[in-house]
Amino acid sequence: MNNNEKIKTLIHRTNKNIDISDRTDNFPPVLNEIHTSKKRESQRKNGENEKIFLPRNSVLTDLFEIPHINSLYRVFISMLIIFFINSFASQIFSSGNIFNEFRFIIIGFGKLHIVIGIWLGMQFFATIFYFTYKQWANCRCYFVKVSNQLNAYDYVWIIAYTIFQIIYIAVTSLVIIKYNLPPASSLAVTMEAVRIMMKFHSFIRVVSPRYMNDKISTVDFPPYSAYLYYHFAPTLIYRDSYPRTQKTNWKKVIIYFTEIFACIIFLNFLFGKYISIHWENIGKFGNQTLDMKQGAELYSSSVFPSFIIMVFCFYLLLHCWLNAFAEMLTFADRYFYTDWWNQKGYSSFFRTWNIVVQDWLYAYIYKDVVKFTKNRLLAAITVFFISAAVHEIIIFVSLGYFYPVLSLNFLIPGYLFTLVEKYMSHSAGNILFWITWIMGDGIILTTYTLASIVLQLWKIRF
Repeated sequence: MNNNEKIKTLIHRTNKNIDISDRTDNFPPVLNEIHTSKKRESQRKNGENEKIFLPRNSVLTDLFEIPHINSLYRVFISMLIIFFINSFASQIFSSGNIFNEFRFIIIGFGKLHIVIGIWLGMQFFATIFYFTYKQWANCRCYFVKVSNQLNAYDYVWIIAYTIFQIIYIAVTSLVIIKYNLPPASSLAVTMEAVRIMMKFHSFIRVVSPRYMNDKISTVDFPPYSAYLYYHFAPTLIYRDSYPRTQKTNWKKVIIYFTEIFACIIFLNFLFGKYISIHWENIGKFGNQTLDMKQGAELYSSSVFPSFIIMVFCFYLLLHCWLNAFAEMLTFADRYFYTDWWNQKGYSSFFRTWNIVVQDWLYAYIYKDVVKFTKNRLLAAITVFFISAAVHEIIIFVSLGYFYPVLSLNFLIPGYLFTLVEKYMSHSAGNILFWITWIMGDGIILTTYTLASIVLQLWKIRF
């Protein structure tokens, strides 16, 4: 059965409301994976599910194997190439300086030598963490089991670990502030710092229980090679081993990194041609005010560019970047996201947009809260607010000011959706989700840009 017949069969069976779970061999792997993800979601509700790593592709990787979807992908690439040529040509004819077209990349990713130095310092911290934690495990066997001395020993190390995490994030933040890193560079450093912190926590949560039983002497501490692989693998959940592919396909790696650079260049052009042009007159004069009409015009001009930015950032980070590292490390489980674009509301969107982070939140926040409170609603609320707090910290360190528009933008529509979602069909809910998400992206871009301009004017004045 060829791909066209597969698609026709799928549509025919879906229209008849026939469950496809009984026959998955005739469909692209992604269709079976999306279907089985619904089963995993129901298992999570019953507290039965643990993270299981399986060899599987990303959703878009499998979708691109369908000829019709792949044709749309090629059309999109053709449009991007034409857009690049047009941008280069217009810049050459207008100013004769082609490098001026890359000003947002040059400004945003400035001070790369400092970024590299900070990154190397992070890897040094990660190495110290491993050998220090190994020392805790090795020394623990010298204490009498179930004794006050052993409990005191564990509490001292817990306090030391907490202090280590605080020092780690504080030093990273202070270095970013001291060297006044530009937005893109500081965002990359902050996200890397948070990623490593989450990996620390997972490593401790997985390994520590092995030393809490009566057979400590039979437990081998994970070798440094396993920890190092986990440190760079595209997952936040530690395992001693992961499913691996047979070899690295370097052609795919080159394609992924080419797509990453193409996305960055496109976002640079998007800022230059369709965003900054509407903001260039704002804030030129300290006494200039912004009335409602101007604000509405700025917002309307930012809605679709901001939506495109979000989609490209998703494709750049969650598809290209993670798949590139997965391919280089022969990491076989590449289920980094699922069909978030088909979701009916924000609750399901949060669970499918970024499965890498969602798995960590579920394993170490949601399950812990449920375990101690027996309240799933409280657990879900806790996960949301912790996730929102981390996002706001990242933005605060990157931009240099606190402005919780992102959290409010998802909190308010998310709450309203919970009130009306059950009364809507899937199609209506999905349409409303897209409308609110696109409009919310415009609000985020507009408010953060205005806040940055106001902050710059305040610095100039005072």
